[in-house]
Amino acid sequence: MTIWYVLIVITINVVIILLWEIVKRRKIANSLKQIADVQSLIEKENYSEALEMLSKLEKRFPSIVFQMMGDCYYGLGNKEKAYELYRKSLSLDETMDLSYWGLLE
Repeated sequence: MTIWYVLIVITINVVIILLWEIVKRRKIANSLKQIADVQSLIEKENYSEALEMLSKLEKRFPSIVFQMMGDCYYGLGNKEKAYELYRKSLSLDETMDLSYWGLLE
């Protein structure tokens, strides 16, 4: 009886872990889709809507979001805020090449 109980508990725990992993992967995939949507908004020069979407994604991808926010502020003409966000992006991830380019403009 005790062995069956232990096996059932282990099985339940494994199922819970697998379900949690599926949920996490879906969240990440959804967030990546939103990043692509924001990029298309930036390309269409719809900066205010892009900034709204980026503020929701800041916790998941901070260095990418700060770089994209910098692009939005640069497009809106606020170069000082754009440079600040480019530097913030680089402080989190030094490999953000687009942030370096943004600082050179």
